[in-house]
Order: sequence, then C-alpha cells, then structure tokens
Amino acid sequence: MKKIPILLCMLLLSQCKQKPLESKLNDSSFTQGEVINYQYDKSGRLVKENWTSCFMAGGKPDSLDIVMTYFYDVKGRKIKVEEHDGSDELISTTFFDYDLRDSLLSEYTIDIHRDTTLLVENSYGENGSLHLVKHRRLLNSQSVDDILNGNSNYDTLFTLTENFYQAGFIIKSTDRDSQNALVAEREYEYDGQKLAGMTVYEFPDSKKQLSLTHFYLLPDNSSNVEKVTLNILGDTVGIKQVEKYGNGKIAKLTEVEGLSNVFITNFDEQGQITTEIAISMVVGEKSIEFFTYDSSGRKIKVVSRHEPLTEKEKNML
Repeated sequence: MKKIPILLCMLLLSQCKQKPLESKLNDSSFTQGEVINYQYDKSGRLVKENWTSCFMAGGKPDSLDIVMTYFYDVKGRKIKVEEHDGSDELISTTFFDYDLRDSLLSEYTIDIHRDTTLLVENSYGENGSLHLVKHRRLLNSQSVDDILNGNSNYDTLFTLTENFYQAGFIIKSTDRDSQNALVAEREYEYDGQKLAGMTVYEFPDSKKQLSLTHFYLLPDNSSNVEKVTLNILGDTVGIKQVEKYGNGKIAKLTEVEGLSNVFITNFDEQGQITTEIAISMVVGEKSIEFFTYDSSGRKIKVVSRHEPLTEKEKNML
C-alpha cells in the first residue's frame, strides 16, 4: 500500500471531523482523511496519481496535494516517476533502467526536499531469475563550503541491504554500514512454497549474535484460517492471520504488531482489496480505506477516513 505512513497521518489528522473528504475545506465541519485518484492511458498503464490529504495546522483546516506522474518508453517499460506538490514544485524523481531481457536493473530516486538519494540495484542469474538486490541510501551532507563551491558530498547511510534469491525465493538478506561491516543477517526457510522460518542475527562488536527466532505456521484445521506467529527470543511480538474463501483466495488478512498496531485487509472473491483498516492503540484511532475499481479491474480511487476506536477495538490486544 503506497501512501503517507499511517501513524504520521493519524497524528496529523487527529483533530479533523468526519465528513466526505471531497467536500469543501472552508466550512466549519472540516474533513479528515485522504482521497487518491488514479488515471490510466489507452494502453491501461497508470500515468497519474492525485493525492489530497486533509489535516489541522495551527488550529485551522489545511490540505496537502501530491501528484505522481509516470513515464514509459516505447516498449511500455516504466522509466521515470515524478512527484510534485500542489503548487507543481518537484519533490522527487525516480529513474528506472533495464537489461536486454527487460528485467529491472536499477531504481534511482532523488528526494529534493530531504537531500537523500536511494539506489536499488538488481542482479540476475543466467536463467534470468532474480539473484541479488542491493538497497543503498545516500545522504547529501553538504557543508556551507560545499554549497558555496557548488560541490555535493554524498555519504552512505546505514544501509546497504542485499537480498539473495534462489529459484525465485529470498534465502538470505544482509545489512551493512558505511564501512561495509555486517550489521544484521537474515536467513529464510521454506516448507514448499511457504515461508516456514526466519532467523535474524546481529553483529555487535563484529560478533554474530542471535536476535530473532522463527515464524511458526500454525494452521487451524477446523476452518480456512492460517496463523503465523513472530517470536523474538521466545516472546510473541506479532501475529498474522489469513482467512480464505471456499475457492482458496484470501478473504481477510489480520496482522498484529506488538501491542500497539492492528492491520485488517478485506478482499472480494476476485482477489481485489475492498477495505484496509489500520488501528493504532497509541493514537487511539483507526484509518479506514475504501477502494474503487473500474470495469477492467483497475484501481481508480481510494478514499480514507479516520475515526476513534470503539470499546471492542480498544480491547483487541
């Protein structure tokens, strides 16, 4: 789900009143929430996303507009994404590069406002299957002298993340710091095509130390329910529950993170998301998103609203 982080939205929108988001912003019953509209070209490719988020700033209603524009080459490959604000000022640009097989080689994002750059590089095996993914985040740490002299000094932040794949499945992932020292390592195990276990190691003082144990698959044989429990050194910190239709497709996905957040996603029998609910125990609110599709099954609109938690929801955890 591509959107402004849920908890940040809740904090910004916590003072807004309920009403359809598309109403005027200058009346006394101010709206909280978001509307996202999607536009496609004649070939069915997504070409534009228009975001409107409403919140209270300094005790007054305000809104934030974001426009995402997508560009494609003659082969139909996405080659660039531009992000603009409501005044058409450029916020970020992402470029995409491909190999001769049309497999994505790199994704390069320049964030104008945050002075950061994100570089994602993919490597493929001889059979064309994804083998390695590198994520590198850079910080433009310009000093006053750099700015005056027109020089940019980019430093690598915490992260170089490498994901290793085998037969299309991720089998290992590592994080390295700016000195190329290992910070974390994750190993994945599978039961057929299902993730059955994950072990995480950390490297304090360059020594390998177990940090996290496993996912455990706990199928409920009495219903179409599948549960996954995340344990850290024996303590349960997360639960994922999947409920399915008779045809095997997912009907409802519930994810619990720690003792503070619950995420519920509902699907129709065609596999399309109908609603997403994010519950924050810390903020005491929930965000509900409603999805609309056209006759071709393309997502054309998402409307969200924010509400206080019910007593039942407060006692979910």
